[in-house]
Amino acid sequence: MHRLPRRVLVTGASGFLGRHLCRELVRAGFHGRIVALDGVAPPAPSAGDVAGAVASVGGDVCNPATVARCLENVDLVFHLAGIADPRACERDPARARAVNVGGTATLVDAAGGRRLVFVSSASVYAAGATTPLDEGAPVSEASVYAATKLAAERLCLDAARDGRVTAIVVRNFNTYGGGQGPVFLVPELVGRGLREGRVQIASCRPIRDFTYVDDVVAALIALGLWGTPGEIFNLGSNRTTSVGDVALTLGRLLGVPVSCAHERLAGNPHVVASNAKLRDAIGWEPRVPLDDGLARTIAWFRARSA
Repeated sequence: MHRLPRRVLVTGASGFLGRHLCRELVRAGFHGRIVALDGVAPPAPSAGDVAGAVASVGGDVCNPATVARCLENVDLVFHLAGIADPRACERDPARARAVNVGGTATLVDAAGGRRLVFVSSASVYAAGATTPLDEGAPVSEASVYAATKLAAERLCLDAARDGRVTAIVVRNFNTYGGGQGPVFLVPELVGRGLREGRVQIASCRPIRDFTYVDDVVAALIALGLWGTPGEIFNLGSNRTTSVGDVALTLGRLLGVPVSCAHERLAGNPHVVASNAKLRDAIGWEPRVPLDDGLARTIAWFRARSA
């Protein structure tokens, strides 16, 4: 994208990633040109250093009238809205399909040739696939969450092929950072360490790909401005890190003991990204080491529990 967008729409703007993305868009020069849509009314992505820089709209991404209003004078859309907790999707599959798939369909139908970055998930990759996972690795609808993300991806890519929208699909791996909900690993462990004076996990064995949120939003913005339409990109660090390593690092930083039950967990034990395609497309590299990112995350939670 050679011409800077007049306005940028962020759906799911009150979520963990949405709040960080809005903040970085302001810092990147989009002050006063960001529309934030979220089902929370009013959405709150604009606290602190970006207060007054974001136009917040409380509304449903599945509502065509709301979406059409938010798209006025918008050239670039970051679509983050959805149910991000896989367990919540399993508990209520109908709602997961309505929001994750139906909301994407509403947005794609209304986008009218605009540039759209859809944030999908590494959860779509099939268990047992060889790591590091490239974009051609096998996918699976084994969970409700994965099935809804794959269906939303297809909506975006089909529309891109038809010329109805300039879409890019981003398969995000394990993002972490301040403000993330406790259903995810890092904030859950940080919370336990701060509340209970220990870090306890069920299994040290799973291998994941952890990327600090600031690196993730930098990649999203670059893809929004310069990424190749109609393509899928993995967004991960390409660093192999066990859950046990994360727990031990958090224990050291918090100054608390760490224990591991060594239970065997269901799901994919190894999920690590190949990010070669992303690096080649936009020159992106993760900048924040795991120790630094975890220290920043701890500081964020400590500041808010004081």
